[in-house]
Amino acid sequence: MAPRGQVPYPHESRKNPKSNGEELWRRIIGGGGDIAVDRDGAVIVAGGLTQAGTSNVDLAAFKLSGDDGRELWRFTVDGTSHGEDLAEAVALDMAGNPVVAGFVQNLTTGPDLIALKLDAAGGTEMSRWTVLMHMKELLDIWSA
Repeated sequence: MAPRGQVPYPHESRKNPKSNGEELWRRIIGGGGDIAVDRDGAVIVAGGLTQAGTSNVDLAAFKLSGDDGRELWRFTVDGTSHGEDLAEAVALDMAGNPVVAGFVQNLTTGPDLIALKLDAAGGTEMSRWTVLMHMKELLDIWSA
């Protein structure tokens, strides 16, 4: 499956076997922030993906087959201001579910921190945490 739109800053994922270093596959999708490899060898890519026909970047996470690099699932988040939303980190919990962290641009709160826990099998959202940046700034001022 090809990405929805143009790639603002491509993230290149590739797999090389340990024995001789020969490249098995290469995949360029979205804009990259981070990658993780699960216990089955699948690659989770977190970054951004440009919406087709726009310059808007959505926060994105992809799961790629470790065998051939094909896309197994895709998850995106578009903030309410439709600006640049970007995942910057991904880690796996004890069950192998990806936890993706980044920023989304929202109309009333501006850039907000976001963390998402996704289901490893299908890429559906299991949990979401958002830190409203203007609230954090107010709390920092209040507690100073």
